[in-house]
Amino acid sequence: MAECAQRNGMQEWLTKLFEAFPYPLQIFSSDGTSRMINDAAVEMIGIVNKEDHVGNYNVFEDPLVRKLGVTEKAKEVLKGKIVYITDFLAPYDELILHFNLRERNLKYINADITCFPLVSDDGKIEYFAAVFIFKDLYMGKEEVELGKQYLKSHWKEPFCADEIAKAVHMSKSHFYKAV
Repeated sequence: MAECAQRNGMQEWLTKLFEAFPYPLQIFSSDGTSRMINDAAVEMIGIVNKEDHVGNYNVFEDPLVRKLGVTEKAKEVLKGKIVYITDFLAPYDELILHFNLRERNLKYINADITCFPLVSDDGKIEYFAAVFIFKDLYMGKEEVELGKQYLKSHWKEPFCADEIAKAVHMSKSHFYKAV
């Protein structure tokens, strides 16, 4: 009985450690489905709703992971290997197209990802973890973001490059299409 209580206490402690871990971390089942994600990952990736992500997102079916050609490499974790994916350069606008992410002034997320198997007592790999080390977040210019917001909120009004340029502190030449 004491051993069971000790094990439950350890599970609680590990859950708290997972949540407090300062680096983005996800736990996936062997089929690639997200089972747990910590707050650091939610914040860095820009996930709107953790509950929508967990149980639905599948790394092996992710179109961007496939496009960047790392799906098969990631699956090596299921063979018991530690997998290092370096310079995973994800265009944020493509991430937004496929997933429920916050709109942010980001162009790219550049990360190194380390995946390692979580082996059960009987030697099976039922889960694996992925730790993300975000190296760079390539930001767009603040003025461009202000221009986008201005155009979104004034789209019904007649176009006036002078007004837009004045509102967002840019030259009006930015709002003319070269012919």
